[in-house]
Amino acid sequence: MHAVVVVDRPGTRDGVAAALDAELRTRIAGYKIPRSWAFADALPRSAAGKLLRREVRESAAAR
Repeated sequence: MHAVVVVDRPGTRDGVAAALDAELRTRIAGYKIPRSWAFADALPRSAAGKLLRREVRESAAAR
């Protein structure tokens, strides 16, 4: 499983994946925790404001 995380402040990406991983381990089962993380400044949205999931998947596949 792969997760995309939106980080809005510069310089906050350091340690975010480790912190999220540690927090999720206290809340959900280990097999549900994402194995990889990607960071984005913003998620792609349509003109109506809906999340463009296809573009998110394509960008994750390209990485």
